[in-house]
Amino acid sequence: MMGKTCSFDYWKKKALTKKDKSKKAAIDERIKPLLDVINKHPNFYTTSSCSGRIVLLATNDFRKPYSKWLFVSHEKTDLTQLKEALKELPKETVWLRQEPPILHVCCRTLEEAIKLVQIARSIGFKRSGIQSLEKNAVEIATVETLEIPIAENKKLIVTADQLEFFLKKANEKLAQGWKRIEKLKEKICSPIS
Repeated sequence: MMGKTCSFDYWKKKALTKKDKSKKAAIDERIKPLLDVINKHPNFYTTSSCSGRIVLLATNDFRKPYSKWLFVSHEKTDLTQLKEALKELPKETVWLRQEPPILHVCCRTLEEAIKLVQIARSIGFKRSGIQSLEKNAVEIATVETLEIPIAENKKLIVTADQLEFFLKKANEKLAQGWKRIEKLKEKICSPIS
C-alpha cells in the first residue's frame, strides 16, 4: 500500500500528463500562468480550471445533456458576437451567463489545503473550500456570476439596450475574475508555509 506522500506524487504525475477532456480541449490562456505556478509547487497540482467565460446557453434544464451552447468565450465579448449567435433562436430559454473562474487543486496535506482555502478566500474567492479529504482537494471559486434569461420560444425577451447593458456587466465581472487569478498567482508565488 502506498503512503500518502507516494500516493500524492503518483496522482500529481498522472493528473499533469492526462489528456484535457474539456469541450475546448485546451487550457485557457488567462489561467495558464497560475496553473504553471501551482503545478510547479511541490505540494499542489490542478485537476481542472476555467478562467471564467461568457456563455449563451439554450436550456430548460441545466443538466449537461439537456443544454446546448450557442456561444462561449473566455475573453470579453462584444454585442456583434452575441447578435450573430442569436440569429436563429431555439424554442428553449436562452440564458446569458457569465461564469467566474473556477479551479480544482489537490494538496499534499490537509494543512496545505486549509492554507490554500484561506488564501483564496482572502482575495475574493469566497466560494472556496475543501471538496475531498481523500485527496485534500480544494475548489477555488467566487460567488460572482451573472445569469439572465434573454430569449424564449424563439423570441428575444430583452431590448437591444438591455442586452448591451447585461453584456457590459458580464465583461466587467469577467475582468474582475482575471484580476483575482493574478492575485492568487502572486500569493502562491510567495511562501505559503
